[in-house]
Amino acid sequence: MYRGVPRLRASSSSIMNYLTVAQLRKKASNSVAAVQDTFYSTKDIFERHKVVFTISTSIASVATAWAGYTLRHLHESKVEQKLESIEKAMKSSYHMEDPEFKNLFQELLVFQLVLQLPERV
Repeated sequence: MYRGVPRLRASSSSIMNYLTVAQLRKKASNSVAAVQDTFYSTKDIFERHKVVFTISTSIASVATAWAGYTLRHLHESKVEQKLESIEKAMKSSYHMEDPEFKNLFQELLVFQLVLQLPERV
């Protein structure tokens, strides 16, 4: 006869027929002990490898900063290319001379600087 894990029958059987209070307490304490063992072993691993984690997070931070700088530089170069193409298109279509562009852009720069100044009360 098979004496493995008791199986629930379809007839009004419940888990309480098979497990006593003592067995439930034992299972609960075993579960708590397993969770505590897992926690302490994970904590021990982190404490033993603290230097490795510190160095790897520093390297990850440097890599993130480098990636951000690179992406910002690429975006800036694309914006510069678009501005140059707009400038060339304006020169070709309106036949404007360089002094006119300089005056126009100086006015725009002054306007931008005025907008960026903090308000004084």
